Order: sequence, then C-alpha cells, then structure tokens
Amino acid sequence: IHRGGVIFFTGAEDCSVTDSRFDHVGGNAVFLSGYNRRVAVQRCRFHHLGESAVALVGLPSAVRNYQTWDQVDLERRPWISDRDHIDRTPGPQSPDYPAECLVEDCVMSEIGDFGKQVAGVFIAMSRRITVRHCTIHGTARAAICINDGTWGGHLIANNDIWDTVRETGEHGPFNSWGRDRMWLKEGNLQRD
Repeated sequence: IHRGGVIFFTGAEDCSVTDSRFDHVGGNAVFLSGYNRRVAVQRCRFHHLGESAVALVGLPSAVRNYQTWDQVDLERRPWISDRDHIDRTPGPQSPDYPAECLVEDCVMSEIGDFGKQVAGVFIAMSRRITVRHCTIHGTARAAICINDGTWGGHLIANNDIWDTVRETGEHGPFNSWGRDRMWLKEGNLQRD
C-alpha cells in the first residue's frame, strides 16, 4: 500500500478531519500510518480518488510473527510448522498502529481511479476502528476492507454500500481477513 495521502497522520492523538471535500485526488485522501489514537474523519465527501478515501494502516513492527507471502518458504511454511518460534503473546508487539479511530457520516464515490486494491475505508493492522453512517459506492474493489484484521474490535455499522467491485472479481463489497498465528497440531491446521 502507498503510505501517503492528501492528509497524512502519524503519531497523532485526538485529531479530526471534518466537513472537508476531496475531489479528483490522484492517490489516498486521508491516511493514518502507524501510531494514531482517537482520530476522527467526519462529514467528509470523497469523489474520484486514485486510491482509498480513508486508510488506517499500522506498521509491521506492531505485528507478532509478521510475514508476507514473499518471505515464506512455501516448502517449509515456517509460520505453521515452527512452533518453537511463534510468539503467542496476545495483542500487538508495539503501539505502532491506529486505534480507537472513527470514520463517520462520509460519502465516498468513484474510488480506485488508478489503484485497484483500494477501498472507501481501508483498515489494516489496526484496533477498534469504527466506520458508521457512511455512503460508499462506485469502487474498483471493496467499499470497506479489513485487509489484515490482526487485533480486531472494529465496529462497522449502518453504512449504505452499493456498486462495488467494479474492476476486480475475487472480492465483495465488504472484505475481511486476519493475520492469525497458525501451526500444525496432530496433523490438522489450528489457529491460535
């Protein structure tokens, strides 16, 4: 993901973007990167964006046992079979992630003019994010994407979503998946 936006937050607490209009932006409109707490995006209008309207993305340093597919030895699958090196401690490893943030009463349309793995609201490596009372339509991919659930506690409520996944075929209007710590137990794949 491109870590940038018209408004870029990192290390912010108790900040807000309200009653703003983002129109024909070539990339992300609002991006919260790493440590951010209680940041609110409210009553904003987003139209014709190159990437996501609001992205809340933590840093890999906050995730225990962080791996990407290009780091994986597919023959060994170390995140599954190397039980002795899995950090089983609950919760984040560091505070480098957005938490207790709010996206509310926003209208987002025509998202993903250039980037295609985008969303009206894109959440990854975050905790307790609330997205409510938003209208999201005309997206290249998902309206709301919890790309890497990691710690969860998110509240997604009362959103009006339609005309999504216009340029990708493997998705839905709402996408969610987690980065669970996994390992083999008695021949079966089990989650921690």
